[in-house]
Amino acid sequence: GANVHCIDIDPHSSSANGAYEDTSLVQKFSLTEEEYDKRKGTLRDWGRQKKEVDPEFSLRKHAREHAQLVEARRFYKESGTVKDGFEMESDGTIVRCSENDNNQHQHHGSDSVKKNSEKKQ
Repeated sequence: GANVHCIDIDPHSSSANGAYEDTSLVQKFSLTEEEYDKRKGTLRDWGRQKKEVDPEFSLRKHAREHAQLVEARRFYKESGTVKDGFEMESDGTIVRCSENDNNQHQHHGSDSVKKNSEKKQ
């Protein structure tokens, strides 16, 4: 690839005085908390809907659980082993175990990892 560097020497140009580089010159979009609360389709709105279904729901908990799921999927791709607390569905997707499965996995320890990794083959 090549880089092209242009110097605009027109003193009346739109780019004069850093108009395209200085973001402090750009008017920013903003909403009040009340305006944001009224909007549909926002992260806050989604969180409220989730909380209606599950009073224990929180965005922090969701973010932590999602990060754990992403890590479990990455771990499986690298090692071929399913982490404790997760299982492989019949279509090959790594998912978090249900509560009942979690209890069984806790009792069986690494056996669940072996069983799940065998499903891959």
